[in-house]
Amino acid sequence: MAQAPRDENRITTMLFVGSDGETYPAEGDESTGRLKVDASGGSTVDFVSNVATARILGRTTAGTGNSEELTKAQTLSFLNVEDGADVTDTANVTSAGALMDSEVTNLAQVKAFDSSDYATAAQGSAADSASQATGVEDGADVTDATNVAAINAASSSKATPVDADSFPIVNSESSNAIGRVTFTNLKAFLKTYIDSMISTFTNKRITKRKQTVVSASTVTPSWDNDDIVTITAQAVGLTLANPTGTPTDGQAIIVRILDNGTGRTIAYGAAYRAIGVTLLTTTTASKTSYLGGFWNAADSKFDITAVGEEA
Repeated sequence: MAQAPRDENRITTMLFVGSDGETYPAEGDESTGRLKVDASGGSTVDFVSNVATARILGRTTAGTGNSEELTKAQTLSFLNVEDGADVTDTANVTSAGALMDSEVTNLAQVKAFDSSDYATAAQGSAADSASQATGVEDGADVTDATNVAAINAASSSKATPVDADSFPIVNSESSNAIGRVTFTNLKAFLKTYIDSMISTFTNKRITKRKQTVVSASTVTPSWDNDDIVTITAQAVGLTLANPTGTPTDGQAIIVRILDNGTGRTIAYGAAYRAIGVTLLTTTTASKTSYLGGFWNAADSKFDITAVGEEA
C-alpha cells in the first residue's frame, strides 16, 4: 500500500482535551519543537517547548503572542515580589504596619488582653464592669487649687533656697494657669517692691525696742532686740552682762537704772569699755542713772561714751 507523502514540518496529529472538557486537535511543529493546540478554529496556543534551566513560560511583551522564557528577575518583577521575600522579615512586618514579637516588651500581657480589660465605652461594651483607677477623683485636675495645695503640703521642705530654685504660682494674668517663679526673680521683685516703699522720714517717730526689768542680779542687753534697757527697782547688786546678738558697727544701746531706795553695786562684762567717762560702780539711792554707748566692731567692745546720774 502506498503511503501518503510525509510533510517534513508535521508530526502525527493528536487530540487535546481542554479545561472546558472540549476536545481540540493538536499537532507538533518540528521546525520549532513546539506542540500547538487548535483551540478556536484556526488560532493556536503554545503548549510545550524546550525550556532552558531556571526559566518559566509566560509573556512580558505587550500584546498577545507566543510564550516567552522568563528569567527569575522578570518573573519577580511582574509578580511584584522581592527576591527571597519573607513575610516574617522585620522590615516587611514593619512596612505592613504590624509589630514583631521582639518589639513588644509586655508580649505576654498583650496576648492575654481580654475584652473585660476595656476601660472606656469607646473601646468595648465591657467598659461598665471593667476595673477603674483608684484614688483619682472624678474630673481630676492637677491645676486645681486644692490639689496644688495638697501637692505643696506633701512635698519635702528646704530651709535655704538657692537662686536656681523655683516656686509654683497661680498666674492670674493667664487664666489662673499654673506657673513658676525662680528664687532669683522673686528676690529681684521683692527688692524693687520694698525699695518703692522706702522714703525719707520727715517728722516721723521711731519707737525704741525696749527690755524692762524690775530687779535682777544679772541683766543682759540684746543687740537684736533692745535699743534701751530699763531697770525700775533694783533690789540686789547688779551685773550688766555682755550684750548678746549680732550687732552692726556703731549700733547703740542705752541702759537706765533706778534702785528700790537703797544704793546697789554695779559690775560689767568684759565687753564694756569706758571712753572719756567713768563707769558707775554703785547707784545713788532713789536716783536714776544712764549709761549709753556704741558697738565697736573693730575692737569687739561696747564703748560707753556717756554716763549720767540724776542730780
